[in-house]
Amino acid sequence: MLRLLAIFLFLAVNFCCTEGYWDRTCERNTMYLSCNHGVIDVRSAWYGRDRSGVCSERGSTENTNCYTGATSYVSGECDGRSYCSLYVSNSAFGDPCVGTVKYLTVSYRCKTGGRQRLKRICERNWGDIRCYGSDRIDVLSAFYGRKTGGHVCSGSVYTTSCETSAYSYVYRNCDGDQSCSLHAHNHRFGDPCQGTTKYLEVNFFQVQVVRKKMLGFLALSLLTVAFANAAEKTVCEHRHMTIDCRGLDINILSASYGRTQQGVCGRGRSTNCHAGSSMSVARYECQGQTRCTLYAKNQAFGDPCVGTFKYLKVKYECVEKTVLCAENKLVRICEGRSQHISCPAPKKIDIISANYGRLTGGHLCPGPVRTTNCGAAGSIDKVRSKCQGKRSCFLQATNGQFGDPCRGTKKYLEILSVLTKQNFDLKITRGVSFHGK
Repeated sequence: MLRLLAIFLFLAVNFCCTEGYWDRTCERNTMYLSCNHGVIDVRSAWYGRDRSGVCSERGSTENTNCYTGATSYVSGECDGRSYCSLYVSNSAFGDPCVGTVKYLTVSYRCKTGGRQRLKRICERNWGDIRCYGSDRIDVLSAFYGRKTGGHVCSGSVYTTSCETSAYSYVYRNCDGDQSCSLHAHNHRFGDPCQGTTKYLEVNFFQVQVVRKKMLGFLALSLLTVAFANAAEKTVCEHRHMTIDCRGLDINILSASYGRTQQGVCGRGRSTNCHAGSSMSVARYECQGQTRCTLYAKNQAFGDPCVGTFKYLKVKYECVEKTVLCAENKLVRICEGRSQHISCPAPKKIDIISANYGRLTGGHLCPGPVRTTNCGAAGSIDKVRSKCQGKRSCFLQATNGQFGDPCRGTKKYLEILSVLTKQNFDLKITRGVSFHGK
């Protein structure tokens, strides 16, 4: 069964036609994302600071536990395009830590294959998305509001800078299907600009099922047989949840911080409340880990509905480590623990950065925290000696391996790696850039 699973996952990786990249740009600079082939598909984005020594020329860098999700905003600006630019500022993302110099970090891929299409549904109307033959819907982005003048869905237009994310609703109803029906209404999305006639806009790919969806379905079906079914956890605001896969890797399937129904964690004023950062935060903290802790609080996810008592709901599964080899992978190993990294042939591991110490607050690898500016000299050299150019490696986050750069502080080993087919005799920098550093 596991051999059959590996075959299907290998096929899925090789037929999805994606390339993974990430970028970091300092505050008050412009970030440029581009795809020479295909279009941009944003995987995650956040704005703030999680370490010192980066973007440090213009002010304070003392607060390294500063974060706000930016996936929804960046996806809205860039998804489905071959090129986009973003001015990194508080006016775009808010200010999660006043007085601290921040930066924007984005992980994205270049998606190719299929035909890109756009669907608009005017306010108070139902609309259908339909594919023919063996094609299926692959949702790129979706919003409800208005970004154009009155020539689209004519009516009252007081603003053309109005949107609220509709991605989760559209993805849930359409992604992977041949057809679906969608309702563009304030009752479903709220009213982001009162008095202005709005519309639901969906950007999607029409892809052949053999390229992505059927292989994904087969792989998921095999996972369901080989491992336990997906699990779901809910925790009320101000509390935390721990996900433990007992030696397997965590794969986050969905996450929502806010309130979408009554009867869970008491009652709230709104039931149309969801933090756009939910998925990116949950995946950042847990994806690929064997055990992680998530805190249901506004400091982690932002406050999508002020005054409403919220909750965090996460759906996940525990999978074998070989399943989670991605184009762009962040691995974090808490002190005293170890982890095996393995990737399918012919790809090999390229270590971009590595640090053993602590650069963030106590929400990661909980324990005593006396400093958040701690790194062991030579971390990257030690990690590269074990992993660089290999298909698999075993890492231990211990003082015996790296020394103790900050006594009395609970540390962790953080590695950013990409999978590549390139020759390792050359220094590889593709896909990583530091603008305004």
